[in-house]
Amino acid sequence: MSESTNPSTIERAKEKAEKGYVMATTALLLVPLLIFAAFATDVGAWYVRGQDIQRAADAGALAGVVWMPNETQASAAVLQTIRLNGYPTAVVVDDATFNFTADDPDPVPQIRISSTGNQQLRVDLKSEGEVFFGSLVMDGISIERYAQAEYTLPVPMGNPGNALGTGAETDYGRVDNFYLRAMPRCEFRQNGDFIGAARSVAVCEPTTAGEPNPQYEVDGHAFIAEIPDPAGGWEIQARATCWARNGTRGDQADAPLQFTLFNTDSTPLDDYDNENIPAISTLTINNPRPDGSAGSYDPAFCQPGGATTSTWSVTGGDPGEWRNIGTVFQAGRYVLRTENIWNDLDPDGTGPLAPPTNVRRALYSLRIVPAGTGNGTFACSRVGAGALATCPAIYGRDFVTTFTNETMLPAVPAGSPNSATLSLAEIGPEHAGKKIEIILFDPADGLDEMFVLRPDGTAASIRWRTIDTDFYNYRTTRTDYKVGDGPVAEQICGTESCITQNAYGNGTAYGFQDRTLRIVVDIPADYDTTGCVQIAGQPDDCWWEVRYDDSNGSINETLTWSVKVIGDPVRLID
Repeated sequence: MSESTNPSTIERAKEKAEKGYVMATTALLLVPLLIFAAFATDVGAWYVRGQDIQRAADAGALAGVVWMPNETQASAAVLQTIRLNGYPTAVVVDDATFNFTADDPDPVPQIRISSTGNQQLRVDLKSEGEVFFGSLVMDGISIERYAQAEYTLPVPMGNPGNALGTGAETDYGRVDNFYLRAMPRCEFRQNGDFIGAARSVAVCEPTTAGEPNPQYEVDGHAFIAEIPDPAGGWEIQARATCWARNGTRGDQADAPLQFTLFNTDSTPLDDYDNENIPAISTLTINNPRPDGSAGSYDPAFCQPGGATTSTWSVTGGDPGEWRNIGTVFQAGRYVLRTENIWNDLDPDGTGPLAPPTNVRRALYSLRIVPAGTGNGTFACSRVGAGALATCPAIYGRDFVTTFTNETMLPAVPAGSPNSATLSLAEIGPEHAGKKIEIILFDPADGLDEMFVLRPDGTAASIRWRTIDTDFYNYRTTRTDYKVGDGPVAEQICGTESCITQNAYGNGTAYGFQDRTLRIVVDIPADYDTTGCVQIAGQPDDCWWEVRYDDSNGSINETLTWSVKVIGDPVRLID
């Protein structure tokens, strides 16, 4: 057998040939293997950097949106926040500049800020991703992330129309069943006005600082007039109501009112600094009884056409004259102050009134109508059939003080069983999963029980208790009112109310006199899809209400209430 055909020789030759193939193959595959290894490392680093960029963009958007639509202040807040969140050299650029690549010399993190609405802000952040092993095939990479934030305004308190506090009138869509009320400073707070009444157990001293009611607001009640479209201008109007209880003049509406309208400013999401700028206008509606006597109303004020009767009743509609507080021509949020100034005036002009006498109360209504409407009728709604996106709104800012009575329900005679349903606030779908806090001050005089109603009219499950703290003090001089603390622990009510006068009224109609109830309602997590009333072709109706059930028709209620959503008003929406 020759050497060339020796099997061992053949095997050795094959091994030599295979060694050369493996070496060549390894050499050929080494580069892509290194590239894959590099990308495995670098891509992981880019993923981490992307998370860092996203967190910085989120933080910047949340910090900046509270300043919208002031883009200058919003941009400053975004830049400062992003620099503090790991990108100290970041700069704000415009659209044309926001296009750098990793090939650019010395690229720096870039921020692009854009407004997507008065309450929304988008922040785009672009930065360089570090390249480690991948430098074999690329110089670098840019990574971009964005965040969009929204600032949720306080919930509107009132109703979905262009008027507020119009009693039993049906000219303005959803019936209020209440008038707005303002007490003078020498009135007792325990009579229902948490804001305008300065007096509790102490004697009122109008000329002395340090009023005894810690919640007293010297400038009166605050409202927000929201104008979505200036169109040809809008008049913000007021009407004092010459209401006579049960056909007699009574003392429910006989005081002068002063209205002050403040302009919009550069911080429309902050409704508490508008009063630092000069007012647009001030309107004073004179006292129907300037001399404080039991005489007739001022015909020019309360009874158009010269009527002087003192037995006017709301059941026939309110004949009071609408007066223009001010006309606005720019969209925005305007602050309106209302004050009962009876105890700031002296009927004969000789000096301050002598306390604690001459307590005069006032009932009034507010509305927004197109300029030039005068005393005519104009009504619009933001929900339901025929809703207008351009319908203006007017609602309470902090607290709303209202008055309701059995004669506001014209179909129900006094003394008959009835219910009164009052609008509270609009709770939008963006609040899903949060909590509603409802504050009711001095509620339910003469009523049997009370319910909180969802937008679909069903009773909500609530937790409640009376709160007697330093802020919500119990300060009454009446000895026949219950002095208890109400429920010691929170009570839970379902479809059957546990807020009743029988339980906490000591058998009287004054169980919650000068007391504050705190009601908490959980907003379901699926409220964004199931909470509001949805009708095809109409805006969603997200308005919550409170219902008073009364067995003897003796509703006579002055109530101050507030509604807010517990939770952060700033949120990321994208």
